[in-house]
Amino acid sequence: MRQICHIYLFIGSRFVFSVISVSRYFSFFLFIFISNLHPYTLFPTNSISLFLGLLVLPVLQLIK
Repeated sequence: MRQICHIYLFIGSRFVFSVISVSRYFSFFLFIFISNLHPYTLFPTNSISLFLGLLVLPVLQLIK
């Protein structure tokens, strides 16, 4: 039973790591998408998304 628990923990930790990796690339592509919408959006919205993107990346590095 204990070995099964360790296997589930290992699989869970790998899943969390893959989700973090995917979310990092997703936030990058989302930022590019928002940047391409620049003519249609207000400047504060764009600068806020840039700020949030720069804030999220160091946090993801710390988690990793």
